[in-house]
Amino acid sequence: MDALILSLMAWLHFPTGHDMEVELPTLAITEVGNLCVNYGVQAANCEVMQLKNFYHQRSTIYLHGRFQHANLTEQSRLLDELVHYIQWHNAENVDSSWDS
Repeated sequence: MDALILSLMAWLHFPTGHDMEVELPTLAITEVGNLCVNYGVQAANCEVMQLKNFYHQRSTIYLHGRFQHANLTEQSRLLDELVHYIQWHNAENVDSSWDS
């Protein structure tokens, strides 16, 4: 998984110009119910939101338990969270939290 993250971060450098010399984020792969709990969503709203992943706490990317690193849709979701991770480390909107 580190190779995928590194390649996505390298790719992000070209269109953004952001500094990519940061520690790799922590990945937490967990069931959707746990995603909702960590995100602060009540169980009743969890299915409605269709939460698949999110970036939180400045260093953790949460991915759903069925994440498949070879799947392009899953990679695009990871890429989105990496954008937020890099934005935070480059001091963009540091007081905000981002989700997908």
